[in-house]
Amino acid sequence: MTTREMAKWLNTVGRLSDGKGLTFSVTVIDVRENWGKLQLHVTPVNGAGSRWIDGTSFIRFGQALRPADA
Repeated sequence: MTTREMAKWLNTVGRLSDGKGLTFSVTVIDVRENWGKLQLHVTPVNGAGSRWIDGTSFIRFGQALRPADA
């Protein structure tokens, strides 16, 4: 993935699911690729803190990110 392709994710607002039924809004503040997998650094829209997540955990426009979408 090129830098230009990763840059399109910056400042994207989406949803993050904890896998237990809780979903909350987050903003992407940084992007990286690790061993060919997209990772997003997100922070909550309302609240504090940040976390690196696997791109497949991020929900954008109602659908989970798949490697083909990246």
